[in-house]
Amino acid sequence: MSTEGPLDVTFGVELEFAILYHSQEVKERKRRLNGTIIRTMDIFSFDIQDQLKHAGILVNDYNPRFPLVENYQRWTLSEDEFKFPELPQDVHYAPMEVISRILPSKQASFAEVRKVVSLIASRYKIKTNFTTGLHIHVGNGDRGFSLRCLRNLMQLVTAFEHEIESLHPDSRTKDSYEDDSWPSYFSAPSQNWSLHPREGPLRSVQIIQQARTLDELIELMHPCGTKFQAYNISGLRPDEKQTIEFRQHIGSMDPDAVVAWAQFTTGLVTFAHNVSTPRLLDLLARQFGEASSLPPPRSEKMDILEFMEEIGVGHLVGFYKQRLYRRPRRRVQDLPATMLLYPGMEEDGSWAEASDEIVRIMQSCG
Repeated sequence: MSTEGPLDVTFGVELEFAILYHSQEVKERKRRLNGTIIRTMDIFSFDIQDQLKHAGILVNDYNPRFPLVENYQRWTLSEDEFKFPELPQDVHYAPMEVISRILPSKQASFAEVRKVVSLIASRYKIKTNFTTGLHIHVGNGDRGFSLRCLRNLMQLVTAFEHEIESLHPDSRTKDSYEDDSWPSYFSAPSQNWSLHPREGPLRSVQIIQQARTLDELIELMHPCGTKFQAYNISGLRPDEKQTIEFRQHIGSMDPDAVVAWAQFTTGLVTFAHNVSTPRLLDLLARQFGEASSLPPPRSEKMDILEFMEEIGVGHLVGFYKQRLYRRPRRRVQDLPATMLLYPGMEEDGSWAEASDEIVRIMQSCG
């Protein structure tokens, strides 16, 4: 885990989608390849590889026997498993996953992502649905993140869960898909029993603040070891990728949507690293009520567009403004926010004494 220091934000994109094709099309492609390739997925993978190389994109050589090559200095073509409805005879899906190289959080990198997505989307008939995802991995070089940054981030996504969920369709905001035969891999903080969600998001935020080590925070956010949360920080353990994975976004091959989500997630992590304790408390107070020595809360909670302005990604407001999913706020038993937002917090944001709450939660997994 990193201590406080310079931030070198990097990111990677995982694109999950399927290519819709007709049997005759595959036969013709096989004929051009002299019949040396058998699997349909291999045919499309080799074709995408050639197109990316021709466009000047660094891409790993595709190997049908070992499709997932963990060389993150180049783009990688792989396969995944999704669920699609039955199709007419001779029409099929080829499930694909395209994984980007590690990219610095710069405009040139977002342009590269846009270029790759546009190239693939324009060449094939692409299909995504509720079982496909758009995952973004955000890193800090190879150094990981400080505990303070991670606590700030987990508190922000918990406190503003409803606002962030307005960027996602209903199928990505529930504990399971409408089709119960396919499990959910992106549970939100309000579905994490370790955070006592029935006591309200304020209580959840307080519990997150009590985590004293990275291991405690990971155990708290990933009860019983599962990584399938909307915000996956289990990759920050030693010998792991050292990235925060954002898993909630539905699969998309819209270049604008992919780039916007990558910019939102990298911007959110940057804000969590840079924000001061008083500024963070101010944002949380506006969500939960009065806090000692802070301005009175506004009569209405901020929406996601205001939140974007607050965290420094206001340039995304124009894109998302017409793409929001409006839904009622969940009703929970909110606890009163009186005196200090975090009872026991010192002026520097540290804790005078630790609670046994984290230990109890960790032990409850057996």
